[in-house]
This record gives sequence, C-alpha cells and structure tokens, in this order.
Amino acid sequence: TFIAGCAGGMAQVLAGQPFDMIKVRLQSSNSFQTSKNNLFNCFQKIIKTEGGPLALWRGSLSPLLSVGAAVALQFSVNEKTKSLIKKATGSSKLSLSHLFGCGVVAGLANSIISIPTEHSKIKMQAQEGKSSAGLYSSSVDCIKKISQTHGIKGLYKGGMPTLLREGLAFGIYFSFYEWFIDRMLTPGQVRQDLKTSTVILAGSMTGVACWLATYPIDIIKTRIQLD
Repeated sequence: TFIAGCAGGMAQVLAGQPFDMIKVRLQSSNSFQTSKNNLFNCFQKIIKTEGGPLALWRGSLSPLLSVGAAVALQFSVNEKTKSLIKKATGSSKLSLSHLFGCGVVAGLANSIISIPTEHSKIKMQAQEGKSSAGLYSSSVDCIKKISQTHGIKGLYKGGMPTLLREGLAFGIYFSFYEWFIDRMLTPGQVRQDLKTSTVILAGSMTGVACWLATYPIDIIKTRIQLD
C-alpha cells in the first residue's frame, strides 16, 4: 500500500507539475495586462524562452523526493485519528464530521513536510528564464541558500496559510471521498465491487472540491512565500 501510495503521489506530481507551474506564475504576477496572465500564452512563453518543455517541470525535485514521507504521514495520522475516535465513541462507523476532523489532523501533520517543500518548489517555479541564469540552479540549491540566509525558520515561511490550506484540503479530501464512494455503493456491494472509472470519478470530484475551497488560501500562500 505504501509503495502504491508513493507511485501514485509521484505520478500526481509529474502529471500536475506543468499546470502547477502556470498556476504559480499567474498567482505571482503583479500585472493583469501582461501576456503571461493568459494560460496558453504562459505555456508558450515558458517553453520558448526558458529551455523548452522540460522547464515546465522546474521545481519538481523537492515534491518528488518528499512524496513518500508525505503519503506515509498523511495516511498513518488519518488512520490513527480515526481509530482513536472509534474507540472514544464506541462506533465502528464515523460520521462525515468525524472524517473531516481526521482529515484536518492529517493535513496539519502533513504541513511539517509540505511547507518547506512547497516553499522551495514555488521559488523555483517563479524564477523566470533558464535555471542556470537564475538565483537558484536547482531545488537543492534553493533549499541550501534559503537555509544559509534565513535558517530553518526561513524554509517554513508561509507556514500559517499552508497549515490552513492543508488542514481544509485534507479534511475535505478524506470526508468527501468517503461520502462519494458510499453514495456509489448499492445494497450488498463492497468497495472492491466498484468500477475503476467510478473510483477515478470519486477522486477527481474530491480534487475539484479541495481546490475550490482552498484556492484563495493558496494564492495568499504563494504571495507570502515569494515575498
């Protein structure tokens, strides 16, 4: 399960990184009149001026390296919290609010890893031009320079909005997913009976719900970490 979670996390990073790159560029822009504020123009500009298509994956090293620890922490904390609530309530089935609360705790725990990871990733993504010509040559170089200049505390800049985003996002993730799956089950069915397409739909809808709820916080986080 851990290996599957890591593989899924890595696939998510690699598939979503180009879109995340554009998101950070748009969030960090101070002018709404520049061409980079257009989604497709931004894609074209990065590919044309910053070293080709691979530039879209700039900053992906830190989330790729940390995804294993993040997955282990998220799910272990969520399951442990669920176990404690079941023991306290004497019920084997948790309510939606209980699931949301467990997810919030898992998200807050995950922030230990996600704050420095996101900080270095965003710094790399917002750096325009080729990496070799920028302030940071790689994700490792970025973490090293932030630590040397501002100490460990500097790596956790933007911690409060990240805590808010992660807590809310994982609260929604772990509760909405369970709710959606339960609605898809017919009497007598178990989860293993569900079609792969149904599980994918549940995950997709959960992701949309998470981003709709947390995107404003994410913009604030990006601006603080780039300041």
